[in-house]
Amino acid sequence: MFHRHSLGGANPFAPALIVVLLFVAGPAQARGGSTASGTSNKLNPAISLNALFLGELTDPREETDGLSAEELELIVTSVVDPHFKAFANVSFTPDRSGPESEVALEEGFVRVMGLPEGVGLRVGRFLLPMGRHNQLHTHQFPFITAPRAVEAVLGEESVGDVGVEASYSPLLPWYVNLRVYGSDGASDAFDRDGRDLVYGGRVENLWDLGEATTLEISASALSGSKASHRRILYGGDIRLKWKNIRKTYGRAFTWVTEFLGDHIPGHPEESGVYTLALYRFARRWWAGGGYSWDSSASAPGDRGSENEARLQLAWVPSEFSGLRTELGWLDPLERRRELTARVQLNFTIGAHPAHQY
Repeated sequence: MFHRHSLGGANPFAPALIVVLLFVAGPAQARGGSTASGTSNKLNPAISLNALFLGELTDPREETDGLSAEELELIVTSVVDPHFKAFANVSFTPDRSGPESEVALEEGFVRVMGLPEGVGLRVGRFLLPMGRHNQLHTHQFPFITAPRAVEAVLGEESVGDVGVEASYSPLLPWYVNLRVYGSDGASDAFDRDGRDLVYGGRVENLWDLGEATTLEISASALSGSKASHRRILYGGDIRLKWKNIRKTYGRAFTWVTEFLGDHIPGHPEESGVYTLALYRFARRWWAGGGYSWDSSASAPGDRGSENEARLQLAWVPSEFSGLRTELGWLDPLERRRELTARVQLNFTIGAHPAHQY
């Protein structure tokens, strides 16, 4: 999970300015192509800012009800030299009770370039590829919030860590990507004070079922120390995508199902599964629905299951903005059933890197 720090005072977003200045000022001594300002256009980083604003109403009432600036994300990418390409993502979560903001380095890593064909290597802090949803930033979520099954198994925030990841895509009749990684285990998902490394892997398979349809089936596993035992997270996911290739903004359909499990010797097994579907029925309009189930324990010996369902309607005028409305129903383990209505405004300015397929 992300390590967040609180900032107060008149400049709660000062770290963002520092990051921007470091990336922009870095190429000032660049070789050739200098402008009158002394900064090379060729080496200027791509900088973007994503903002999420949320309105929420819950029955029964919750402290989170009302309007809020949900999150701001500063994304910076740049080619360092012929050998490395850098990526950084810094998130700012405003405190609703005051002027302070929580700041977290969600990702900050470099990719090694010039490796043999099919081989990849990245070093730094990144979202661990434990399942599909864990690799997404908040503004990339298919729904406004993460499925309850993901939060029950992995936690309320995505699992990120500092480590090294190697990948390999062999030449086969279908697309295969093999990923293995090791990290320092400082995530809240494991014993942060321990000395044991965390290691895991993921295999991704993608088939073209036709000109307009693809099918992806993947599996993941992650192991580390937790409560003086070896914790093993595991899961599998499937995704089907279809798009009308004759129109740029024609009809499109995406279906995703993911299963997650958590095994710690001497502790109850926990698991969860969610499924969701999104359909673009007009140029700027999407509709979707999802269901989530998880089995967990609120206390030793006290086990039960949770169920969640939601419906969504989204107006997406471009790839840089979107307005989503969502109705959710949750049957939690320890509380009474909840009904929630949410509205979220999502927009991006600047040169934003392409999302994963």
